[in-house]
Amino acid sequence: MIMLVPPFTVSALSINLIWRISALMEHYAFVLESEDGLCLRKTNLIQTIHSSLAIEGNQLAENTTFQI
Repeated sequence: MIMLVPPFTVSALSINLIWRISALMEHYAFVLESEDGLCLRKTNLIQTIHSSLAIEGNQLAENTTFQI
């Protein structure tokens, strides 16, 4: 049987960092599911569209209301 050795080592630090990243991702997923999170996603979507249009030279005010 051939033993394959990965080109890296798994340390306690790396495991701890992975755990912390996972915990933060779960926290943000929970926040985004709340009502405030939905507002945040809508705001981010509007800002993204505004920025994309500005790059292309088009105009759209960020305070323009529309339904998502």
